[in-house]
Amino acid sequence: MIHQKFRHAREKQGLSQRQLAQQAQIPRSQLQILEQGGNVTLETMQKTVDQLDGLRLDIVPAGLDLEDLRRTAAELTKLGGQLLAIGERLLHAAGDSPSPTDTPAPTELAHSAVDAVHFEPGDQRDLEGARHSQRALEEHKRAKKMGKKGH
Repeated sequence: MIHQKFRHAREKQGLSQRQLAQQAQIPRSQLQILEQGGNVTLETMQKTVDQLDGLRLDIVPAGLDLEDLRRTAAELTKLGGQLLAIGERLLHAAGDSPSPTDTPAPTELAHSAVDAVHFEPGDQRDLEGARHSQRALEEHKRAKKMGKKGH
């Protein structure tokens, strides 16, 4: 329960209720109520949280699945890293940037930038996007060659 988290954090920091109440500029009686699971204002909770390491006060919509949110954020972070690596390889293949960084390549990343995307079965939209990128890269390479021949 939340009141136990407050008490645990206070004790972990070696603070008495009196010391924490003084630091948070709240009456000690309010801190006692908070640690016993009673009702206090959000302002009292925020002032208390501000003085305790490892605690944060967030207001989230009812029914929000925080574990699902964490999993989704982790997946998006991983995907972002993969997209960055692919982008670097595409730019390098097009001759528009130095060689890619030593960022680990996504799963099944081939040597050619046009083959650099790993797809899960059923990712048709992603596959179409990759094909579009491949065509754009090939057009860019042709345009660069034409420009060099004309000079």
